[in-house]
Amino acid sequence: MGVDIFMGWKGMTERDRERQFKEYFSGQAGSVGYLRASYGNDFSLKLLEKIFPSKYWENIEAPYPFLKYHNKNMNIIKKALKDMVTEAVKESSGKQTDSTENKDRQKSIFDVFSNIVEAHGEHLVTTEEDKKKLEGVRIIIPDYSDTEYKIEIIFSILEFLRLGEILEIKGKKPYIYISC
Repeated sequence: MGVDIFMGWKGMTERDRERQFKEYFSGQAGSVGYLRASYGNDFSLKLLEKIFPSKYWENIEAPYPFLKYHNKNMNIIKKALKDMVTEAVKESSGKQTDSTENKDRQKSIFDVFSNIVEAHGEHLVTTEEDKKKLEGVRIIIPDYSDTEYKIEIIFSILEFLRLGEILEIKGKKPYIYISC
């Protein structure tokens, strides 16, 4: 069980809708206007609850002002990244996060993630340079699988938000529907 978030828009085609359902249950379908969060995954669910205000969780289709919320949403995502990095470094090192060494590692990892997120806000493509940076992070964080999963969630959310912004700029009046 989980939460499904669908985006619709003026002029949406049957093919657009089919692409969403083809990606159903995927955590990486933001680019087609679909997000999924499992009730067992506190990270993704809490992040989505911060991005979409409570009025959107009432099982109604409602316009979502993607451009108006852009700065707020980017701040939410950056904070989630910072918290994720802090936790990952703490768990992988087994040390207190207030040590100078850990703070330096956290800053280094967070800088990589935030640079990628800022770039994705513009083009939403993982470049070869991005992949190399992420490989470097895998070396610093030995148990990377949970962190990697969280990154995929964040990128999917970024793609969803970017699609909404593009549709809004084009006058397509995007709306969302959250099914709990």
